[in-house]
Amino acid sequence: MQAPQYITYQDIQIPDISQEPFNGNRESIEQFLIDFQGSYINILPDSHTVSALKLFKDIQDVVDELVFSTKSGQKYLLLSHPDDNVIRDNEIIVDYLDTEIDKDSLGEERQPYSIDLAAMWSYGDSFTKDDIDNFLPEFFAKIHPTENLTLVGSAPLPILFFAGLLLRTTVGELWYQIDSHSEPIKIF
Repeated sequence: MQAPQYITYQDIQIPDISQEPFNGNRESIEQFLIDFQGSYINILPDSHTVSALKLFKDIQDVVDELVFSTKSGQKYLLLSHPDDNVIRDNEIIVDYLDTEIDKDSLGEERQPYSIDLAAMWSYGDSFTKDDIDNFLPEFFAKIHPTENLTLVGSAPLPILFFAGLLLRTTVGELWYQIDSHSEPIKIF
């Protein structure tokens, strides 16, 4: 049996990829992502939300583990690809790693629809595990299979990423709008 591997995380702050040095150039963005391939990363709370969402699929494809730090200092493990033979800092909350949507409770497929995150997320950027535990049942109750789902309203980046990870197998395309008047951003 192989000895457990102690994981250390590389802190990254996702920049605005529409600005220098990226200017939306896919080649420059891919070069940025190569630095994280096979890495254990911790996305810092001041990362650029729109850019992080645009890179959602790329990030989940290249990293081995994905942790998000919150403004209150908590760290949540949301994605892990390595085997179970790892040791992490005790401060990392792993409770949501295996969370899935119960597909048997979803009901019939719907036409494209949106979910108002702002109406459900009232905890701000300095949220706790209890806030997530209160949010999830209400969020799950609004999920139905669809080809196109748009999340609308402000929520912290870790919550948006978590929602995206949960919805990967339930919706065809996932979009995000900061508010009902903003341009939608395709997450996947």
